[in-house]
Amino acid sequence: MQGEGGSSQNFQRASCPSIDVKRSLVLPGGLCHPHVHLDKGFLLERFPPEDGSFQEALTKTNQAKAAFTLEDLLQRGRRLITTSISHGVTSMRAHVEVDPTVNLVCLEAGLRLQEEFKTRCRINLSVFAQEAIFHSEDKRKEEATIKLLREAVKQGGVSCLGSAPYVEKGGMEEERRNIDLIFEMASQAGLDVDFHLDYDLDPSKETNIFYVLEKARAMSWRVRGGARRRRVTLGHCTKLSIFSQQDLDRLEEELSRKKRRSDETRIGGETISFVSLPNSDIYMQGRSEPYPTRNRATLPGLDLKERGIKVSVGINNISNLFQPQGDSDPLALLPLLVGLWQSTRPAHLESLLDMVTLSSLHSAGFDPADPPVECTDMKRFATRPDSYRNATILDACYDLASAVLSPTYGRITIFQGSIVSTRKVQSWLILE
Repeated sequence: MQGEGGSSQNFQRASCPSIDVKRSLVLPGGLCHPHVHLDKGFLLERFPPEDGSFQEALTKTNQAKAAFTLEDLLQRGRRLITTSISHGVTSMRAHVEVDPTVNLVCLEAGLRLQEEFKTRCRINLSVFAQEAIFHSEDKRKEEATIKLLREAVKQGGVSCLGSAPYVEKGGMEEERRNIDLIFEMASQAGLDVDFHLDYDLDPSKETNIFYVLEKARAMSWRVRGGARRRRVTLGHCTKLSIFSQQDLDRLEEELSRKKRRSDETRIGGETISFVSLPNSDIYMQGRSEPYPTRNRATLPGLDLKERGIKVSVGINNISNLFQPQGDSDPLALLPLLVGLWQSTRPAHLESLLDMVTLSSLHSAGFDPADPPVECTDMKRFATRPDSYRNATILDACYDLASAVLSPTYGRITIFQGSIVSTRKVQSWLILE
């Protein structure tokens, strides 16, 4: 298997009609990134942080984007994908930015990497508008942005369209224009929708979650190929951590209304899901608050799951100004979330593991098996004969609790019935 920065041509696939896992834990379907930025990884060495603020991250990342080249994007993208595979990732939704600064070069890199790794990892590409779409002071830039997005969503390898409405400078009116436009473009192209939403802890600012749910109720379509209806994924949503009990009750009721529409849920399961991105959420949010009263700053995932709301967990960024810490291992997020969400109840540990496997697959626009199956329960899914074509084996991990509380380093990654990565631990100790 290749190292972090090398050519991906060194992978050797190994057929595995059967494998002795020696009581190790097997995760059918494998680990999944429901939300990762393929084009912004490993920028920290070029642009180290000074004050660590969100505005600095936006400003310096824009400077970095101006210098992006196809070769640079391919090299950093390979590094992210190969390290992810070594951790046991079999699938990912990868955001690639499209705007007048980078034009379509990030998408071009994403499409090439999607093809290059198609026998080792499923990569769903999401065309992503990180920058503001609307510019009242510069209509030519606005028109250019919209034109690029409309061109990008026509590409055959694209399965999703997303944006970050909170970057719009014209207040709530322009944020909702952003949401409206993304829904319109996605419906015309037959794509899923993925918003980076409500990335704040300001109780005085209105949430956009209910507006998105209203749009989702009003607009439904089938994705390209017609296999299922579109899904809407909402990332960050840190404002959920300051929702009142009444707000959470309303959210549960709104999503229950959605579930009762059997015509929309019969194929592909529920159409709304949330993605917690704890490393970046915790790093960026709540800085203005005194430490003793500072918010945990990531959405209350276990509480939402108990209300029947679909939640997954993602790594978001790797080694950049938005998230300097952490790597591409989804399992590494789980011990952190045990502390943040303060529970080791067996049912909650099972929920946490689900958040980086089956629920992540759903949020990323995948079905856990090919052909698609309607299953979101790991125990039921594990009984299917085809459920292990994609899988992650945790070497010397004997139970679910260990996988969540102290994930083992040794991993075997199986993709489409073949071993595509093996990672072993070697250690020695001097005995006196």
